[in-house]
Amino acid sequence: MTENRERYCHSESIKGGSIKVCSQGNSSFPMSC
Repeated sequence: MTENRERYCHSESIKGGSIKVCSQGNSSFPMSC
């Protein structure tokens, strides 16, 4: 079995700037980079 440990990061523009959203598996959380 192969485990999926890939992280998909994309920048999302929000009010007052932009943030980096990283989604791992089926859970996504905002990351401030």
